[in-house]
Amino acid sequence: MKFYLAGRQSFINRIGGLRDTLEQNGHTTTLDWTKEPSYQPYEANKVAAADFASRTILAVKSADFFVLFWDESLYGALIELGMFLASRETTGKVFIVGDKNRVCLFETLPNVVVLSDEREIIDRL
Repeated sequence: MKFYLAGRQSFINRIGGLRDTLEQNGHTTTLDWTKEPSYQPYEANKVAAADFASRTILAVKSADFFVLFWDESLYGALIELGMFLASRETTGKVFIVGDKNRVCLFETLPNVVVLSDEREIIDRL
């Protein structure tokens, strides 16, 4: 299956570790944004940033499952989650990883699973 991993730059090691594990289990990432250069400041890099944004949208929409590494201060990753849910409705599996103390309406969907550890994902695919 094809997957997309979303989260903050501070989770890059965990994201890379999960990416490697999933690929070793025969899955394919739709876009490895962790290997992309920084396009910030966006205002000075509008063309490259817009290209990356377009590739990200396509990658999110083409994924069979989506993993979000939760953090209270997420921004872009929540937009990616919204795009995935909007494009897949309830057909694509969503894993939200992290310590969460609040519930979101969309976590009640049957295809959304909240986990405390990303190592639980392989067993749930």
